[in-house]
Amino acid sequence: MRIHFLFKVLLTVFLLNLIKSNMSSQSVSVSTVVNPPYSPYLSDYTNLKDRTVITLINNENNTKQVYLKARFYNNNGFIAQTIEEYRPVNPIFLNPNVTYQLPANEELYSFFNEENVEVNNGDIDIADLLADGILPEGNYSLCIDIYDFNTDQQLNIPSIGCGMVQIQYLNAPQLLFPSCENGQEPL
Repeated sequence: MRIHFLFKVLLTVFLLNLIKSNMSSQSVSVSTVVNPPYSPYLSDYTNLKDRTVITLINNENNTKQVYLKARFYNNNGFIAQTIEEYRPVNPIFLNPNVTYQLPANEELYSFFNEENVEVNNGDIDIADLLADGILPEGNYSLCIDIYDFNTDQQLNIPSIGCGMVQIQYLNAPQLLFPSCENGQEPL
């Protein structure tokens, strides 16, 4: 019993140290929060400024010049992501050991606007998606990736700090009472 408890304690300490070393290996970390209500329209996610809070943390002792890319995907093979060739005119400057919450403006969020996004549909019929822009039900992730402006090297660990979105369609309400067979007249 005592050995089992000691094993659990040692395993917990090891896992916490592993997580801590993994987080410190990121020169810049990111946190993405998508605020509800979650829209079923793809265009609402390619215009992030009103729904999304992006926080960047420079974990090093030197100033970083960075730019951002995004991925919006689900577990059924759908992915909308920033095109490979995207590179902004101006970098975002991150001072050492400082946390930044990105302001909602079109210049900073241009990495995921309609001109800079490509869509891979997976099992979704792309013609249907583009015709009405409505996403199918499911669980989606919005991940922001940070790249060094001078070297194009990714500075964050992919898929850490992603925002989660659940898109659900509710059934239309149904009239339960009175039924036509009970003989009651409508008011």
